[in-house]
Amino acid sequence: MQASSAAQEQAPQRVDLKVGETHAVRLRGRGTAGYVWEYSIDGTQGVVSVSHTTVGERPQAPPGGPPPSSYSLDDQFVIKGESPGSVRLHFVQRRPWESQQPPTNKLDIDVTVSKP
Repeated sequence: MQASSAAQEQAPQRVDLKVGETHAVRLRGRGTAGYVWEYSIDGTQGVVSVSHTTVGERPQAPPGGPPPSSYSLDDQFVIKGESPGSVRLHFVQRRPWESQQPPTNKLDIDVTVSKP
């Protein structure tokens, strides 16, 4: 499945890693509107690990000016190859309290990990 419009345009559909290598995927955040990115893994457990952080710069108010009205930091997921195999990562962006609604954005990435 292709990345939806709000996912970063350069997000890959396929990632090939060796054990120990990492690949970062940066997705556009919409936290100020209540949206969060979630992920799930289809396939054998232990092939990859995924860590999450937010990235980007917070806007600065001009001296003496009002604070920025709103902003959202991007989400970055770091995929690490742990053992040989293949999995599919599913990323969805939604509001946690609207779990019955379809996600506003989604992205699937096939990951293959090989021996170093």
